[in-house]
Amino acid sequence: MSQIAWQGLLTATDNLGLMVDSQHAIGHRPIAPFTLARASLFAASRTVWILAPSSRRTRQERALWANFEDVRNLVLLVTESPRDPSEPGAVAAKAHVESELNELKEVALDRLGLVLNSKGKPTDTSIIEAAAAYLDPDDGDERRAIKMLWRIHSGHAHGLSWPNLLRPPAEGFVGPDGHNYRRQIADRRAFGEAASAAMLMTNAAFNLYDQRVTAHL
Repeated sequence: MSQIAWQGLLTATDNLGLMVDSQHAIGHRPIAPFTLARASLFAASRTVWILAPSSRRTRQERALWANFEDVRNLVLLVTESPRDPSEPGAVAAKAHVESELNELKEVALDRLGLVLNSKGKPTDTSIIEAAAAYLDPDDGDERRAIKMLWRIHSGHAHGLSWPNLLRPPAEGFVGPDGHNYRRQIADRRAFGEAASAAMLMTNAAFNLYDQRVTAHL
């Protein structure tokens, strides 16, 4: 559990760090920072989701789900590798990761009666909602803001246009060739909101990690 939580903290802080560093180095950009904010917010939220429950059993179950998603994707990576699947190395790699996945499933079933499969795994959105509820148990503005930002950041990350409707309108300008163009304007307020939400969730994740480590998870 500790390793999974720590990986989440590393991912959250690294993406948040790049988000802030790039702003200082090259200035505000209209879309890219929000994909970094999304990655940071989710990594921190998943860590909170794992560590927040008072029940040790629930924490163990959630850590197993996170581990399952990790190994499951590794299996997909090895299985879909462009290498010739008949090569000895490819065969050995596939057998190794599949064995690791099966062992994880057996541990979950034997120790906790937990069935790990793709259909039953928690969704990213449900993890965000649970982490937001931990930060704001009274279902106030903070919880709604985090869920809203997650949706907006996801829209940007998926290359959708609707999040731009929430930003300042594109400005027109005349290019060197004399033609008229339009460009998206960076929204500094939205940048601040995104960074603040990711930082808030990351701080909560670090605090929970310190508490659980002291109590040996």
